[in-house]
Amino acid sequence: MFNPLAPINNKLHKKIEELAYKAYEHSPVLGNILNELNDTSKKVENICERNVFFYLNAFDSASPYINIIRKYFAPEVKELYVGDHLYVQRSVYTHHGLYYGEDKVIHYLSEAVTISSLEDFANGSKIQKKSDLVSPSRFSASDIIKRAEGRLGEDQYSLVYNNCEHFVRWCRNGD
Repeated sequence: MFNPLAPINNKLHKKIEELAYKAYEHSPVLGNILNELNDTSKKVENICERNVFFYLNAFDSASPYINIIRKYFAPEVKELYVGDHLYVQRSVYTHHGLYYGEDKVIHYLSEAVTISSLEDFANGSKIQKKSDLVSPSRFSASDIIKRAEGRLGEDQYSLVYNNCEHFVRWCRNGD
């Protein structure tokens, strides 16, 4: 993930490590305290970084500014599980799909419900995942995929009533 403050933070942490080493020569207790503070600071940065995007997902594209932040700063998903609610940020909208397994996604394009590779689904964007809090699931992963497969080839796409996000939410929880 791109973090614009990472270079500054890394330099700061290195300086504190150098200072802690010098301080340790004069006072081991002070050196240890500086090292522990530095480690704690790194942990807090990691927690804050992860939580920023958790809260952004909770807003569910409420603002174009959130979409811009997601597009450039959101972490790309590394672990995918069958039935996960995936999405990619396009210029002014998000496109949604379900992780199908074996690096494939089942999703609703304007033409029909189809299965695509992760690469085709992403179309150059970072693949992100909705949390279970934002996109709850009432069904097991295999049932989610069965529901999705049952609609393969369906061509009743409607931007307002039957779009890619509606499809994913219906597959995951029946809504």
